[in-house]
Amino acid sequence: MRKRRIGLGMTGVADALIKLGIRYGSPEAQDLVRGWTKAIQVASYGASVNLARERRPFPLFDADAFLASPNVRGLPVSLQKSIRQHGIRNGVLNTVAPNGCRPLSAITTTDKGILTLGEMISDPQKDGWAAPSEDVSVIQENEKHAGIRQTFCNGVKPVYRIKMNYGLVVESTIQHPWWVIERLGGASGYARSPVGGWVATGDLRINDVLDVRLGAYTFDRHTRLDPVSIDSLHGNAVPVQQPTHMSESLAWLLGYLWGNGALSPTKWRIRFSSGHKEHLEKCRSIIRDEFGIEGGMYPQAGQESWNLEVPSRHLWMWLHANGFSKYSDCGLADIPRAVRSSSRDDIAAFVAGFIDADGAVYAIKDYVRRVEFKTSDERFAHHMQDVCWAIGLGFSRGPSGKGGYQTSGRMWVCTLSAHATEEAFSALARNSEKIKNFCKDLPFTHQRDAKNKGIIGKIVGIDLIGDMPTYDIEVDGEPWFFAGSVKSHNTIAIYSGNVSSGVEPVYAFDKVTRKVRQPDGTLAPYESVNYSYRLYEAIHGHTEREGLPDYFVGAMDITPEEHVLMQAACQEYIDASISKTINVPTETSFDEFKGV
Repeated sequence: MRKRRIGLGMTGVADALIKLGIRYGSPEAQDLVRGWTKAIQVASYGASVNLARERRPFPLFDADAFLASPNVRGLPVSLQKSIRQHGIRNGVLNTVAPNGCRPLSAITTTDKGILTLGEMISDPQKDGWAAPSEDVSVIQENEKHAGIRQTFCNGVKPVYRIKMNYGLVVESTIQHPWWVIERLGGASGYARSPVGGWVATGDLRINDVLDVRLGAYTFDRHTRLDPVSIDSLHGNAVPVQQPTHMSESLAWLLGYLWGNGALSPTKWRIRFSSGHKEHLEKCRSIIRDEFGIEGGMYPQAGQESWNLEVPSRHLWMWLHANGFSKYSDCGLADIPRAVRSSSRDDIAAFVAGFIDADGAVYAIKDYVRRVEFKTSDERFAHHMQDVCWAIGLGFSRGPSGKGGYQTSGRMWVCTLSAHATEEAFSALARNSEKIKNFCKDLPFTHQRDAKNKGIIGKIVGIDLIGDMPTYDIEVDGEPWFFAGSVKSHNTIAIYSGNVSSGVEPVYAFDKVTRKVRQPDGTLAPYESVNYSYRLYEAIHGHTEREGLPDYFVGAMDITPEEHVLMQAACQEYIDASISKTINVPTETSFDEFKGV
């Protein structure tokens, strides 16, 4: 609030130019965008000065420093005099914001762990820009970090689900861009056309291949854990020793708790049940080593299974204080943040514990080994899969049973049979009793022949899933991050009627028909088409892409130089960031690219 930053911007620039019959990137387009941006700047600065008269300038306002900035020096002299006399309400006013958002549960791979948007946004109920909840950076290629400058709450918007091979899913608004490696097509469906660029959700097609990086998260630190004072507990609570950091053994125990355990708040008790006595012996050993207390183990009457009970109020409160509550309002809770913020191997150990509690290991035809776990909670299965891909465990996900959904209840199965990094699978096998007993020292990765593998990142479906609150982050430097394992743009959704975003050109004018799930569960066809194309046909009748006027140009029809000049046209009048993608042809030489 010391600068009262806002982000007044514009969108639909390319469609406005099309309405005027002007080609995007042309000198006429540059002049118009320059004029539009300047008009917005002068009007917004004038309004902010008027607010300063009524409510005082922003707290850090310094007239000399503010008026010395290059973009302010270009304002009309009369407006500069008003700023010196009255101050200005907002330290930063204008931006060309990105153009897409994701749901609060979407994950991002950061230097503080694999975090949900909800964990990075300080106030999900507050619309607009805000500081992140903590100092955090996203992880990019080669372990490069880029700081999250601020977050954005975009309100309730329609959200689409992009489904890829192996059941991998990302969700976003229609204009959120994802990095597309290539587009598959042809009679076989496997003819490859390189793309290598950002494509908005609304322009994606079935058989596009998104950039998915298995194992983007590689950190090796252990999360510090919070102590709970025995003095804060009323009654005769017996103190336990408290681990100071997350470890593989503790993460395994928590994974086992999520799979086959229970927390009783009325009896201050932790309880495990299993038909594998050796697993409960491992649980009891970890509890003894980590907390210094002994659990009681006994067989269940009339069943070939055992119970392990650990009554301890202090332990129960310690688990609660560190976020180790098994259930949330949505069902089975996410992997605890203290685990997701810890090392890759600690996260793998949690997954190993869950597999030992609720999973299985199989052999097929003596050479393909499969590791799987099941859960009735679809949201948790989705979350587990996303986190696993981020650390290097490529679990597939889908409904169990050959017939799809079961007749009574839904079970979701996540299966690891082909894709895993050596480091992540080593950590998984090291901690899982079931995998250790089955796989021994045999290698797991590359067990399946390449021709039988699905193409990672290949889109197999795009569905509208409904309206929900949407959010995003603003990243310093290169504006992208890994949404778990999928390369995603740093974006803000401000759109109407599938118009072009910000100062970007229309990506393409292709008409794409999708199946959209209706409230009754049926699928109905929906045609996604750019705003200007739809308006042109409303006036002139049905028109094929080739029959559109020459000012209908897409992102790949524009030269890199024209992209840069369009950004430069508005840069002078913008006091915050500009989101602009420069599309470069795949055949561009390195020397030509340096010129851009």
